[in-house]
Amino acid sequence: MHRCLHVYDVVIAIVKHLSLMDRRSVGKDVQAVQTIHSMTLTCSVLYEPAMDVLWSSLLDLTPIVKSLPPHLWFEAEKQVEESADCVSLLRTVRLQAPPQPSDWARAVRNAARVKSIQWNFRRWNRGFEVRWALGDSAMHALALYSSENSRPLLSNLCKYEWYWEGLDPQYFPYIPSLCSDKLESLTIIAHTSLPTASVLPFAHAAFGVLIARCPKMRELLLYQTSYDDDTLVDLEDKVYASFFTEVAKLPCLQSFESHHPLSPSELLLFGRLPRLRNVAMTLYCDADEGLLSTLSSRSLFPELQSLDIEHDNLPTMIQIVEAIASFSLSKLTVSGIPPETPAAQLALLFQTLLPHKYLSYLAVGGTREHLDPGLALRLSLSHLYTVQCEDFRPLLSLHHLTEVFISPQSFALKLDDAMLEAMAQAWPRLQILDIASRLPMHTAPGVTLGGLLPLSVHCRRLVMVYIAVDVVPPSKEARDRLEEEVKRKRPPCHLSMLTIHYGADVDSPEPVLREMADFLTDMFPHLQDFDTSHCLPQRRDQRLDDEEDDIRQHWERFKEVVSEYCAS
Repeated sequence: MHRCLHVYDVVIAIVKHLSLMDRRSVGKDVQAVQTIHSMTLTCSVLYEPAMDVLWSSLLDLTPIVKSLPPHLWFEAEKQVEESADCVSLLRTVRLQAPPQPSDWARAVRNAARVKSIQWNFRRWNRGFEVRWALGDSAMHALALYSSENSRPLLSNLCKYEWYWEGLDPQYFPYIPSLCSDKLESLTIIAHTSLPTASVLPFAHAAFGVLIARCPKMRELLLYQTSYDDDTLVDLEDKVYASFFTEVAKLPCLQSFESHHPLSPSELLLFGRLPRLRNVAMTLYCDADEGLLSTLSSRSLFPELQSLDIEHDNLPTMIQIVEAIASFSLSKLTVSGIPPETPAAQLALLFQTLLPHKYLSYLAVGGTREHLDPGLALRLSLSHLYTVQCEDFRPLLSLHHLTEVFISPQSFALKLDDAMLEAMAQAWPRLQILDIASRLPMHTAPGVTLGGLLPLSVHCRRLVMVYIAVDVVPPSKEARDRLEEEVKRKRPPCHLSMLTIHYGADVDSPEPVLREMADFLTDMFPHLQDFDTSHCLPQRRDQRLDDEEDDIRQHWERFKEVVSEYCAS
């Protein structure tokens, strides 16, 4: 055997390369595991590295129980009919007899290799949904071993994804005893179909012990898999209210994400954590605005790098952004902005971003609910909900922006060629630009086809654009400028996806359509995916409906012409 294979790190790199798994294909998953297993049987030099990779990540604890002598455990199967068209296979691993101390050697060695575990009790096998679970005796035996030996069974576990589904709540307190103080990442996915009364006491006990055992925890993600509001309020409010207080004591916590709403007092607790860098949270709809109004400027999140916040009150979110003390904020997502929010508040949000010079990702969005057509029409006709060109000017000082998503569904956005060129010059690192309103359009957009040229000239890394454009033949000045750029033989813009948002017709003769398509593909020679999205006002008159159909057909024809040029 070559001497390089005696180097542990080299063998680990080889085995990891062989273990690359395509999660979309169970067959490839199995094949990768079989490949690594074959390596363990090759020779003693490859055994340890291959076993380390093979056991580094598990989906559940059943493989550890199966590491016990085979006469101690067995599998029990039964079909569970969840609905008329969904039948699951529940496969439970149970113990026939309590393991003796000498029976644990192999299981303990394998458990010590586990670095991450996903407590996911669902797998797909031969087209059926298969649930795996541990029997009462098996779960109790694992916890009992940890307590009797004064050491956790999963002694090197660093990342743990805990799914509530499939686990009897009475076993929740056993979970912390299996984990060591090396745990750095914890994901809790609360399946709220479990009976609330039986879950609460066990969840309280498990959370408290787990947080106390893992002072080095750096990442905490709290999700839920049910949208039953009554259950969520009853269950999560009681569980997480005390849990958030404990979490705020973690000295090393760097990333926190919660799908469960936080109260203002809980927000203040997390805002004072010294090392917190990444936060994704939702605030209660009826949050105490008085408490948040006492926030002073630059008083929260001293090390924050990424903030994702959702709330139904934009002024409150502006207050939180103003309170950020960190100078290294690079990612900001503001969502949940409700309809009938004045555009002046969005302009104030942009003004608030001025201190964050290193911001590279900005996303501003509305609620997930679909707007009523009547309300959308009323908003689109009011200047009160229209964001003007000058409102975007504070963003021009953020020269590190690479991804910009400004597409709130309840605002109309007014852009013109001059502002788009200013954006292109201010954001040379730009890669993704989505800046188009979803409201009905009553006039032609201010950005013309020739106005896209600055994006091609200044934003060479651009790959995707979604924008409202008035597709008219480019001016002679724009054509001459494009010709000069082509002659300079600079590296072309990498834009490959372009979606044009339209509200006006593109009824032009075929030669003119081809001229505009040629201009577009000369600007963006790497363009491959061209699409259109209409935002025409809702019509009630049949004649106007026919006119709308004609407009869509004309755009479809332009799309076909551009696709022809892209293919050539």
